[in-house]
Amino acid sequence: MSKEAEVAAAKVSEGPSDDPRQWYNTAVGLAIFTGTVGFMAVLYVFWADTPRQSVLRAQIVAPVGVALFALVTFCTVVWRGLLNTQQLEQQAKQLEHQAKQLEHQARQLEYQAVQLQQQIRQNDASDDANLAKLLQEGAKLLGEKEKEAQILGGIVTLEMLIDEPKRKFSLQVMDLLADFYLRAYHNPNLNNARLAARRALAHGHRLGFQSKVRGVLEAKPDGHTIWEGVRGFGSIKYVGGSILNPLIRAHGDTYFWIQKVKAQHCEFNGRQFIDDCEIKESKFREVSFLSMINPGAIIDCDFSNCKFGNIPEEYLLKMKLDAGNFYITGSPPTHEKFKDWSRILTELPAEKKWANHYDFNMPSDIE
Repeated sequence: MSKEAEVAAAKVSEGPSDDPRQWYNTAVGLAIFTGTVGFMAVLYVFWADTPRQSVLRAQIVAPVGVALFALVTFCTVVWRGLLNTQQLEQQAKQLEHQAKQLEHQARQLEYQAVQLQQQIRQNDASDDANLAKLLQEGAKLLGEKEKEAQILGGIVTLEMLIDEPKRKFSLQVMDLLADFYLRAYHNPNLNNARLAARRALAHGHRLGFQSKVRGVLEAKPDGHTIWEGVRGFGSIKYVGGSILNPLIRAHGDTYFWIQKVKAQHCEFNGRQFIDDCEIKESKFREVSFLSMINPGAIIDCDFSNCKFGNIPEEYLLKMKLDAGNFYITGSPPTHEKFKDWSRILTELPAEKKWANHYDFNMPSDIE
């Protein structure tokens, strides 16, 4: 026998076995032995010649029987304990095996996730490249001179990029459209393209995008310009010409500038910065200090229920609002401190006829 085998045999012989089968066999053997001894003890007790002798014999064999039953019980308990331990060890091995399988599956899923992310990045890069090509193509078509059909195709291409789910190039599209609008405004040969760009800008603005282009539109000195209103610019300023209420409705809550403009039948909501203009037969619903620093001529306008915000009292008295401007009885303007509106406005019992002019209800085509 080798030294390793001898050492193993010595270790085994040093303590009791942990094999449940050996303890089971021992418990069964002891049970059979105990039954046999018990049967013989019964015969030994009852075959006594006298009752007194039977009692003595019973007292002699009783401790032996108790010891044998205790030994059987002990072996049975050890067997059950070892069996339970073996079952628990087996369950632990199964759980460990399952954990390894789950760990392997997790590694596989992680690998698949990495592959999927790589595929997504590749697809995104491919999509971005295609979108960039569309942007370049649309910009190229917008640069076509006097070729309205090609320009319209470019606007359609760019508008597709505004609606693209990722919105990756939406701001660049808004800049291109705004720049084209400024270049094309006074070109009669590009009237349809200008209107298409205006609609596309309004669409982008409704989606929450705004160009960084600051636009200034100047009226032609040799003709009468009625501004149509455009959304989507970083800022827009109308110089000269005329405006009607559809322009104000087109801008909605966005701010814009008007300079040396003639306005009639408009409803100003405080989002306009008015500089040296001529405003007639219009309604003012809100006025701020910045919007009226140098308003120009304001004639025959309705200030009923108008909110005058952050305007100093002394400046209110200096405003030239006495040229037929008024408010309806019971609906005076409001100001934090100023109350004596009769000093700058006329109180009238009813609205004037122009208050029902159709311009006030005329909608804008880009609202």
